[in-house]
Amino acid sequence: MNGTRATLAIVRREMDAPWLGRLGAAAFAGLGLGLLSSPGGALENHLLAATAALWFAVGGALRVDVRDGMYFAAPLYGRQLARAHALVALAGAFALPAGAVLGWAARGAPGNELGPGGFAWALFCAAAVAALVALSATPRGGGARTGYALLATGAGALTALPALAGWHDGTAASACTALVIGFFGLRAFGETLARFDPIG
Repeated sequence: MNGTRATLAIVRREMDAPWLGRLGAAAFAGLGLGLLSSPGGALENHLLAATAALWFAVGGALRVDVRDGMYFAAPLYGRQLARAHALVALAGAFALPAGAVLGWAARGAPGNELGPGGFAWALFCAAAVAALVALSATPRGGGARTGYALLATGAGALTALPALAGWHDGTAASACTALVIGFFGLRAFGETLARFDPIG
């Protein structure tokens, strides 16, 4: 089995019925937010959307089960396993922003507010970063798990900050921040998996 097929097989196994139910709940919550707010509206609308996106992103990532002993083939405990878990976490993280975009589109928001130059873009970036950083908490427990969850929330908030603050090219700054933090977040998760023995 090649790396891509192994990754997709793990993704399919992780996306069980409870996971899909949480995905639907996040998308529905995002749709409600979108219908009740505007991507170009007041700051409190942005803060509410960002807070909800980070909450769902971190909460979803923490539910990724890296302790599953079914993945018994040791060569998978590296790049493929990290990528698969990251894809699952990102899909969950993007559910709420995607629902919000649908809601905003239904309200007739201008396309430039929903595309790469609008707040919606920053919302996707912040959710992605929060999910990727939170993955490092999944094999841990106690204070370490809580610490990583808080770190993930802070990283997502930092990513959304330029757009929330209304900086010039704030969404571009959010995207750049997401690329940097997301890369190191995924790398840290891969190293965490390499040190963790899911069988033991």
